[in-house]
Amino acid sequence: MNHIKIKLVFIVLFLFINLFLGYLLYHSHWQETSISEEAVQHTVSALRKRNVQVDKSIIPRSNQKMREVSVKNIVEDSSSFVALLQETGWKKIDSGFQRNSEMILFSDGKFEYTGKIALEKELSGEQLSDAVLKKLKDLCIDIKGIKLKTIEQVEKGMRLEYVQTYEGYEIFGTRLTVSVKGSAIVSLYGIWLEPMDIQSKRQDTLFATEALVQFAQEEHHSPVRITEIKSGYYISELDENISHKVMQMLPSFQITTALGTKFYYDARSPQQ
Repeated sequence: MNHIKIKLVFIVLFLFINLFLGYLLYHSHWQETSISEEAVQHTVSALRKRNVQVDKSIIPRSNQKMREVSVKNIVEDSSSFVALLQETGWKKIDSGFQRNSEMILFSDGKFEYTGKIALEKELSGEQLSDAVLKKLKDLCIDIKGIKLKTIEQVEKGMRLEYVQTYEGYEIFGTRLTVSVKGSAIVSLYGIWLEPMDIQSKRQDTLFATEALVQFAQEEHHSPVRITEIKSGYYISELDENISHKVMQMLPSFQITTALGTKFYYDARSPQQ
């Protein structure tokens, strides 16, 4: 009987030790990947002294795990998009591709579809977005990572704005604008990318407070209010309206002000 009691004591003790070690590991990981409230408040105070206002509730508390990725624009001759167009009956022309009365035109790294794509019926909201996505696939556009940004009523119908994401993070500068009139897509244009072979590993990013400190160090002649801070991927060539065959997208922070102005800061740790 005593032997059984001793055995039970050891089992309970073993479980307690494991729970305690698990807590220590979790707490250690949390400290490494999260910023303290004191540091956040200190950053907010420092910004205020530089004429910059930010609500501390919008400051992300955790860092992210992201990687550097090479990408190409889908309008490049070597892209899968171009290859699929050729495989599905589209004929190459000087400015892009043509199939019967439809055309997909390329210009300055952007593409534009001209024609009319019938939907099954007139739709709205998410049902309309789902129907549009099916038609995008029919046009050989890779919709993996596509995210609906806005959908709104306009004078001649509905307009849907999409952005591209990679591993859950927005690729800043990408966009796809679709106009729908009645039960047909009447306009489609934007900038879309194709990730290439993944070589780099995910690495811890900096904390958002690092980007805020850089923002504060810049000259601000009038009061500035920050309305959003988020992690994503930034490609300098897209921002500069330059198109290279291969571009590098980097983990970054996007800071948006009340005026709608956007600023970008490298989120990579100096150790990378």
